[in-house]
Amino acid sequence: MRIGLYGLPCSGKNYLLDKIDFMNVKYGSRIMFENNPDFNIKSLDEKNAIRTNLAKMLKEYDNFIMDGHYCFGEEVAFTEADGNLYDVFIYLYVPSGILEERMKLSQKNQKYLKYDLDRWQSREINSLRKYCHMNNKDFYILDGPDSNGIINRELALEFIKDIYFGFSCVEFARRIVTELNIENKTIHLLDGDKTFCKEDTSRKFFNYKTNIFDNNFYSGFQSWRAHKDFERFNENIIDISKLNIRERLLNIDSKIIITSGYPKVWKSVCNKTKIPLIFGKEISADTKYFITKFLKEKNIIVAYGDSMVDYYMVKEAHKGYLFTNDEGNLSSSLRNMYLGGIEIVSD
Repeated sequence: MRIGLYGLPCSGKNYLLDKIDFMNVKYGSRIMFENNPDFNIKSLDEKNAIRTNLAKMLKEYDNFIMDGHYCFGEEVAFTEADGNLYDVFIYLYVPSGILEERMKLSQKNQKYLKYDLDRWQSREINSLRKYCHMNNKDFYILDGPDSNGIINRELALEFIKDIYFGFSCVEFARRIVTELNIENKTIHLLDGDKTFCKEDTSRKFFNYKTNIFDNNFYSGFQSWRAHKDFERFNENIIDISKLNIRERLLNIDSKIIITSGYPKVWKSVCNKTKIPLIFGKEISADTKYFITKFLKEKNIIVAYGDSMVDYYMVKEAHKGYLFTNDEGNLSSSLRNMYLGGIEIVSD
Protein backbone atom coordinates (compact mmCIF):
# COMPACT_ATOMS: atom_id res chain seq x y z
CA MET A 1 0.00 0.00 0.00
CA ARG A 2 1.22 3.49 -0.90
CA ILE A 3 -0.29 6.41 1.00
CA GLY A 4 0.05 10.07 0.06
CA LEU A 5 -0.15 12.47 3.01
CA TYR A 6 -1.06 15.88 1.61
CA GLY A 7 -1.57 19.31 3.16
CA LEU A 8 -0.49 22.94 3.00
CA PRO A 9 3.00 24.05 4.10
CA CYS A 10 3.16 24.14 7.92
CA SER A 11 0.21 21.75 8.29
CA GLY A 12 2.36 19.28 10.25
CA LYS A 13 2.87 16.39 7.84
CA ASN A 14 6.37 15.63 9.12
CA TYR A 15 5.07 15.84 12.69
CA LEU A 16 2.91 12.81 11.86
CA LEU A 17 5.41 11.00 9.64
CA ASP A 18 8.12 11.15 12.30
CA LYS A 19 6.02 8.93 14.61
CA ILE A 20 4.92 6.26 12.10
CA ASP A 21 6.65 2.95 12.88
CA PHE A 22 4.28 0.40 11.32
CA MET A 23 5.11 1.09 7.67
CA ASN A 24 7.90 2.63 5.64
CA VAL A 25 8.09 6.42 5.65
CA LYS A 26 9.49 8.55 2.85
CA TYR A 27 9.89 12.32 2.90
CA GLY A 28 9.12 13.47 -0.63
CA SER A 29 10.28 17.05 -0.22
CA ARG A 30 13.63 15.96 1.20
CA ILE A 31 14.18 13.42 -1.56
CA MET A 32 13.37 15.96 -4.24
CA PHE A 33 15.63 18.71 -2.88
CA GLU A 34 18.50 16.34 -2.13
CA ASN A 35 18.51 15.27 -5.78
CA ASN A 36 17.67 18.74 -7.16
CA PRO A 37 19.15 21.47 -4.90
CA ASP A 38 18.22 24.17 -7.46
CA PHE A 39 14.60 22.97 -7.65
CA ASN A 40 13.07 26.29 -6.55
CA ILE A 41 14.58 28.30 -9.41
CA LYS A 42 13.46 25.90 -12.13
CA SER A 43 10.50 26.57 -14.43
CA LEU A 44 7.08 25.04 -13.76
CA ASP A 45 7.55 22.54 -16.58
CA GLU A 46 10.94 21.51 -15.19
CA LYS A 47 9.50 21.13 -11.67
CA ASN A 48 6.65 18.96 -12.94
CA ALA A 49 9.08 16.78 -14.87
CA ILE A 50 11.11 16.25 -11.69
CA ARG A 51 7.98 15.42 -9.68
CA THR A 52 6.80 13.02 -12.38
CA ASN A 53 10.14 11.21 -12.49
CA LEU A 54 10.19 10.91 -8.69
CA ALA A 55 6.70 9.40 -8.66
CA LYS A 56 7.62 6.93 -11.39
CA MET A 57 10.76 5.92 -9.49
CA LEU A 58 8.77 5.33 -6.30
CA LYS A 59 6.41 2.93 -8.12
CA GLU A 60 9.13 0.33 -7.49
CA TYR A 61 8.19 0.35 -3.79
CA ASP A 62 5.00 -1.32 -2.59
CA ASN A 63 4.68 -0.10 0.96
CA PHE A 64 5.22 3.45 2.20
CA ILE A 65 3.62 6.72 3.25
CA MET A 66 5.03 9.98 1.89
CA ASP A 67 4.24 13.68 2.13
CA GLY A 68 3.05 15.63 -0.89
CA HIS A 69 1.48 18.86 -2.13
CA TYR A 70 -1.34 19.39 -4.57
CA CYS A 71 -0.34 22.98 -5.30
CA PHE A 72 1.69 25.92 -4.04
CA GLY A 73 -0.57 28.94 -4.18
CA GLU A 74 -1.68 29.06 -7.82
CA GLU A 75 1.04 26.66 -9.02
CA VAL A 76 -0.25 23.09 -9.32
CA ALA A 77 2.29 20.50 -8.19
CA PHE A 78 0.11 17.40 -8.56
CA THR A 79 0.83 15.26 -11.63
CA GLU A 80 -0.87 12.26 -13.16
CA ALA A 81 2.12 10.22 -12.03
CA ASP A 82 1.35 11.21 -8.42
CA GLY A 83 -2.22 10.04 -8.88
CA ASN A 84 -1.06 6.71 -10.27
CA LEU A 85 1.48 6.27 -7.49
CA TYR A 86 -0.81 6.31 -4.46
CA ASP A 87 -3.53 3.90 -3.43
CA VAL A 88 -4.85 6.23 -0.71
CA PHE A 89 -4.77 9.98 -0.22
CA ILE A 90 -4.93 11.55 3.24
CA TYR A 91 -5.30 15.29 3.66
CA LEU A 92 -4.14 17.02 6.83
CA TYR A 93 -6.48 19.98 7.39
CA VAL A 94 -5.48 22.83 9.71
CA PRO A 95 -7.53 26.03 10.18
CA SER A 96 -6.12 28.91 8.15
CA GLY A 97 -5.55 31.10 11.22
CA ILE A 98 -3.22 28.52 12.73
CA LEU A 99 -1.45 27.99 9.40
CA GLU A 100 -0.92 31.75 9.14
CA GLU A 101 0.67 31.94 12.58
CA ARG A 102 2.98 29.04 11.78
CA MET A 103 4.00 30.55 8.44
CA LYS A 104 4.86 33.85 10.13
CA LEU A 105 7.37 31.96 12.27
CA SER A 106 8.84 30.03 9.33
CA GLN A 107 11.31 31.95 7.18
CA LYS A 108 10.98 29.31 4.47
CA ASN A 109 7.19 29.53 4.32
CA GLN A 110 6.51 33.24 4.89
CA LYS A 111 6.27 33.67 1.11
CA TYR A 112 2.93 31.81 1.18
CA LEU A 113 1.25 34.41 3.40
CA LYS A 114 0.29 36.39 0.29
CA TYR A 115 -2.27 33.70 -0.61
CA ASP A 116 -5.80 33.20 0.64
CA LEU A 117 -5.14 30.10 2.75
CA ASP A 118 -8.82 29.12 3.05
CA ARG A 119 -9.22 29.21 -0.70
CA TRP A 120 -5.96 27.35 -1.25
CA GLN A 121 -6.84 24.59 1.18
CA SER A 122 -10.39 24.23 -0.18
CA ARG A 123 -9.03 23.96 -3.70
CA GLU A 124 -6.69 21.15 -2.68
CA ILE A 125 -9.36 19.23 -0.79
CA ASN A 126 -11.97 19.56 -3.53
CA SER A 127 -9.52 18.71 -6.31
CA LEU A 128 -8.11 15.64 -4.56
CA ARG A 129 -11.57 14.41 -3.60
CA LYS A 130 -12.76 14.78 -7.20
CA TYR A 131 -9.67 12.95 -8.48
CA CYS A 132 -10.24 10.08 -6.03
CA HIS A 133 -13.93 9.83 -6.95
CA MET A 134 -13.04 9.60 -10.63
CA ASN A 135 -10.31 7.02 -10.06
CA ASN A 136 -11.88 4.88 -7.30
CA LYS A 137 -9.32 5.78 -4.64
CA ASP A 138 -9.80 6.40 -0.94
CA PHE A 139 -9.61 10.00 0.26
CA TYR A 140 -9.65 10.92 3.94
CA ILE A 141 -9.46 14.33 5.61
CA LEU A 142 -7.82 14.50 9.03
CA ASP A 143 -9.07 17.42 11.07
CA GLY A 144 -9.37 18.43 14.70
CA PRO A 145 -12.87 19.40 15.80
CA ASP A 146 -11.73 20.60 19.22
CA SER A 147 -11.28 24.24 20.18
CA ASN A 148 -7.89 24.68 18.50
CA GLY A 149 -8.84 22.80 15.35
CA ILE A 150 -5.65 20.69 15.27
CA ILE A 151 -5.72 16.92 14.84
CA ASN A 152 -4.57 14.86 17.80
CA ARG A 153 -1.43 13.03 16.63
CA GLU A 154 -2.17 9.78 18.45
CA LEU A 155 -5.68 9.65 16.99
CA ALA A 156 -4.33 10.36 13.50
CA LEU A 157 -1.73 7.61 13.84
CA GLU A 158 -4.38 5.15 15.02
CA PHE A 159 -6.50 5.93 11.96
CA ILE A 160 -3.57 5.66 9.53
CA LYS A 161 -2.70 2.31 11.07
CA ASP A 162 -6.29 1.13 10.52
CA ILE A 163 -5.98 2.14 6.86
CA TYR A 164 -2.72 0.21 6.61
CA PHE A 165 -4.43 -2.88 8.02
CA GLY A 166 -7.46 -2.71 5.74
CA PHE A 167 -9.86 0.15 6.50
CA SER A 168 -11.16 1.30 3.10
CA CYS A 169 -14.35 3.07 2.12
CA VAL A 170 -13.86 2.17 -1.55
CA GLU A 171 -13.33 -1.52 -0.91
CA PHE A 172 -16.26 -1.56 1.52
CA ALA A 173 -18.48 -0.08 -1.22
CA ARG A 174 -17.19 -2.55 -3.78
CA ARG A 175 -17.80 -5.51 -1.46
CA ILE A 176 -21.32 -4.37 -0.60
CA VAL A 177 -22.29 -3.97 -4.26
CA THR A 178 -20.86 -7.40 -5.08
CA GLU A 179 -22.81 -8.99 -2.22
CA LEU A 180 -26.03 -7.26 -3.28
CA ASN A 181 -25.61 -8.70 -6.79
CA ILE A 182 -28.45 -6.63 -8.24
CA GLU A 183 -28.88 -6.08 -11.97
CA ASN A 184 -31.40 -4.33 -14.20
CA LYS A 185 -33.47 -2.79 -11.42
CA THR A 186 -34.43 0.64 -10.20
CA ILE A 187 -32.95 0.92 -6.70
CA HIS A 188 -33.83 3.62 -4.18
CA LEU A 189 -30.97 4.49 -1.83
CA LEU A 190 -32.17 6.18 1.35
CA ASP A 191 -30.17 7.99 3.99
CA GLY A 192 -31.31 7.17 7.53
CA ASP A 193 -31.25 10.04 10.01
CA LYS A 194 -33.33 13.06 8.94
CA THR A 195 -34.24 11.35 5.67
CA PHE A 196 -35.97 8.01 6.19
CA CYS A 197 -36.98 9.28 9.60
CA LYS A 198 -37.20 12.97 10.40
CA GLU A 199 -35.11 12.73 13.55
CA ASP A 200 -31.43 12.37 14.25
CA THR A 201 -31.72 9.04 16.05
CA SER A 202 -28.46 9.33 17.98
CA ARG A 203 -29.51 12.69 19.36
CA LYS A 204 -33.06 11.50 20.08
CA PHE A 205 -32.12 8.35 21.97
CA PHE A 206 -28.72 9.25 23.43
CA ASN A 207 -28.63 13.07 23.37
CA TYR A 208 -25.53 12.68 21.22
CA LYS A 209 -23.95 15.99 20.26
CA THR A 210 -20.54 16.16 18.64
CA ASN A 211 -18.09 18.52 16.96
CA ILE A 212 -16.69 15.78 14.73
CA PHE A 213 -18.54 17.06 11.66
CA ASP A 214 -18.07 20.79 12.26
CA ASN A 215 -15.73 21.23 9.31
CA ASN A 216 -18.29 19.65 6.99
CA PHE A 217 -15.93 17.06 5.49
CA TYR A 218 -17.80 13.79 6.15
CA SER A 219 -14.89 11.66 4.95
CA GLY A 220 -14.15 8.20 6.30
CA PHE A 221 -12.10 9.69 9.13
CA GLN A 222 -15.08 11.55 10.57
CA SER A 223 -17.30 8.45 10.29
CA TRP A 224 -14.59 6.34 11.94
CA ARG A 225 -14.40 8.83 14.79
CA ALA A 226 -18.17 8.92 15.27
CA HIS A 227 -18.31 5.14 15.56
CA LYS A 228 -15.65 5.25 18.24
CA ASP A 229 -17.98 7.61 20.11
CA PHE A 230 -20.89 5.19 19.68
CA GLU A 231 -19.11 2.63 21.84
CA ARG A 232 -20.26 4.50 24.95
CA PHE A 233 -23.99 4.44 24.08
CA ASN A 234 -26.50 2.70 26.33
CA GLU A 235 -28.57 0.72 23.85
CA ASN A 236 -31.17 -0.45 26.37
CA ILE A 237 -33.23 2.72 25.99
CA ILE A 238 -34.02 2.38 22.28
CA ASP A 239 -37.74 2.56 21.40
CA ILE A 240 -38.04 2.88 17.63
CA SER A 241 -41.83 3.30 17.82
CA LYS A 242 -41.06 6.92 18.74
CA LEU A 243 -39.48 7.62 15.34
CA ASN A 244 -41.27 9.77 12.78
CA ILE A 245 -40.78 7.81 9.55
CA ARG A 246 -41.55 9.42 6.18
CA GLU A 247 -44.44 7.46 4.68
CA ARG A 248 -43.48 8.44 1.14
CA LEU A 249 -40.17 6.60 1.56
CA LEU A 250 -41.62 3.68 3.46
CA ASN A 251 -43.92 2.94 0.50
CA ILE A 252 -41.20 2.98 -2.19
CA ASP A 253 -40.27 -0.38 -3.75
CA SER A 254 -36.70 -1.75 -4.01
CA LYS A 255 -35.16 0.44 -1.35
CA ILE A 256 -32.00 0.20 0.73
CA ILE A 257 -31.07 2.33 3.73
CA ILE A 258 -27.44 3.46 3.89
CA THR A 259 -26.52 5.05 7.20
CA SER A 260 -23.53 6.12 9.23
CA GLY A 261 -25.77 6.32 12.31
CA TYR A 262 -25.72 4.12 15.38
CA PRO A 263 -25.98 0.54 14.03
CA LYS A 264 -28.27 -0.99 16.67
CA VAL A 265 -30.92 1.68 16.15
CA TRP A 266 -30.93 1.13 12.41
CA LYS A 267 -30.83 -2.64 12.69
CA SER A 268 -34.00 -2.38 14.79
CA VAL A 269 -35.64 -0.04 12.27
CA CYS A 270 -34.80 -2.28 9.33
CA ASN A 271 -35.81 -5.48 11.13
CA LYS A 272 -39.21 -3.94 11.73
CA THR A 273 -39.67 -2.48 8.23
CA LYS A 274 -37.94 -5.35 6.37
CA ILE A 275 -35.74 -2.90 4.49
CA PRO A 276 -32.17 -3.95 3.61
CA LEU A 277 -29.55 -2.00 5.56
CA ILE A 278 -25.99 -0.92 4.80
CA PHE A 279 -24.17 0.44 7.84
CA GLY A 280 -20.80 0.61 9.53
CA LYS A 281 -17.86 2.82 10.45
CA GLU A 282 -16.88 2.95 6.76
CA ILE A 283 -20.06 4.77 5.74
CA SER A 284 -18.99 8.28 4.75
CA ALA A 285 -20.08 10.75 2.09
CA ASP A 286 -17.49 9.12 -0.19
CA THR A 287 -18.66 5.58 0.56
CA LYS A 288 -22.22 6.53 -0.37
CA TYR A 289 -20.86 8.00 -3.58
CA PHE A 290 -18.97 4.82 -4.49
CA ILE A 291 -21.92 2.53 -3.67
CA THR A 292 -24.03 4.65 -6.01
CA LYS A 293 -21.35 4.73 -8.69
CA PHE A 294 -20.81 0.96 -8.64
CA LEU A 295 -24.53 0.15 -8.53
CA LYS A 296 -25.10 2.49 -11.49
CA GLU A 297 -23.06 0.22 -13.71
CA LYS A 298 -26.01 -2.20 -13.97
CA ASN A 299 -29.00 -0.40 -12.43
CA ILE A 300 -31.01 2.79 -12.30
CA ILE A 301 -30.36 4.61 -9.02
CA VAL A 302 -32.62 7.07 -7.23
CA ALA A 303 -31.15 8.57 -4.06
CA TYR A 304 -32.61 10.49 -1.12
CA GLY A 305 -30.72 12.46 1.52
CA ASP A 306 -30.73 15.63 3.56
CA SER A 307 -27.17 16.86 4.14
CA MET A 308 -23.55 16.90 3.04
CA VAL A 309 -23.03 13.26 3.98
CA ASP A 310 -25.54 12.42 1.23
CA TYR A 311 -24.53 15.04 -1.32
CA TYR A 312 -22.22 12.97 -3.53
CA MET A 313 -24.63 10.01 -3.49
CA VAL A 314 -27.58 12.20 -4.48
CA LYS A 315 -25.54 14.02 -7.12
CA GLU A 316 -24.20 10.78 -8.65
CA ALA A 317 -27.60 9.03 -8.80
CA HIS A 318 -29.69 9.08 -11.95
CA LYS A 319 -32.21 11.05 -9.91
CA GLY A 320 -31.51 12.69 -6.58
CA TYR A 321 -33.61 14.29 -3.85
CA LEU A 322 -32.68 16.37 -0.83
CA PHE A 323 -35.13 16.90 2.02
CA THR A 324 -35.50 20.21 3.81
CA ASN A 325 -35.96 20.48 7.58
CA ASP A 326 -39.22 21.30 9.34
CA GLU A 327 -38.69 25.01 8.62
CA GLY A 328 -38.37 24.31 4.90
CA ASN A 329 -34.61 24.97 4.79
CA LEU A 330 -31.84 22.79 3.47
CA SER A 331 -29.07 21.70 5.81
CA SER A 332 -26.50 24.46 6.28
CA SER A 333 -23.84 21.89 5.32
CA LEU A 334 -25.04 22.20 1.70
CA ARG A 335 -24.77 25.99 1.58
CA ASN A 336 -21.84 26.14 -0.85
CA MET A 337 -22.59 23.04 -2.91
CA TYR A 338 -23.83 23.01 -6.50
CA LEU A 339 -27.37 21.59 -6.45
CA GLY A 340 -28.16 21.60 -10.16
CA GLY A 341 -30.14 18.51 -11.18
CA ILE A 342 -31.13 17.71 -7.58
CA GLU A 343 -34.78 18.06 -6.57
CA ILE A 344 -35.43 19.79 -3.26
CA VAL A 345 -38.39 18.34 -1.36
CA SER A 346 -40.18 18.94 1.92
CA ASP A 347 -42.49 16.58 3.74
